[in-house]
Amino acid sequence: MTSTPSTRSPSGAGLAGSKVVVRPMRAADAEHVARCHVEQIPTGFLSSLGRRFLTHLYRAMHGSRDAILFVAVDRDERVVGFACGAEDVSRLYRSILLRRGWLYAILLLRHATSPSTLRRMLETLSHPRRVDRRLPDAELLSIALEPELRGTGVADDLLAAVTREFHRRGRKSCRVLVGAGIERANAFYSARGGSPAARILSHGTPTNVYLLETTRRGGA
Repeated sequence: MTSTPSTRSPSGAGLAGSKVVVRPMRAADAEHVARCHVEQIPTGFLSSLGRRFLTHLYRAMHGSRDAILFVAVDRDERVVGFACGAEDVSRLYRSILLRRGWLYAILLLRHATSPSTLRRMLETLSHPRRVDRRLPDAELLSIALEPELRGTGVADDLLAAVTREFHRRGRKSCRVLVGAGIERANAFYSARGGSPAARILSHGTPTNVYLLETTRRGGA
């Protein structure tokens, strides 16, 4: 996910050579974002819950005022990457559960027989409380991109889109959690001004917490 200069288009941030444009996610994109999530973050816990679950999750996030969602699309409007953030992760989870909790209970029923899966579900819901309370509530939750577009600057465009929106909402910084062993992702955020703020255990895995100043890339 190394960065190279990219050009912008009026409809969003994109790479001129590949005709990739970053725009706000639409409700109809949810299924394609779920596909991208499962394919590009295959070892993540949410991916283990399946594409159908993630489709409903991203659709619900799209309907929440706390979520920030952008997609990268090619010239055929095919989703080739996405980024999502939350202005307040705890509030986002609560609003989704209040509106669609019954649906997620049904979708998760087949996964609930495993004690380890149940534990990871509870850890995911309690995630915000395990992060240093001195850090901002705003969080960049994930950036995912098809492999052939890594190193083209599209990841930077996705990052800029989310942080600009955080800044527009009055959030001057956000946190991002990265597995300590994922060298490429750690290098990506470090190179873009992420300052190490904490280290926690996430699903039993050592995880670095970075602090990103949203003002640094407001016009990037």
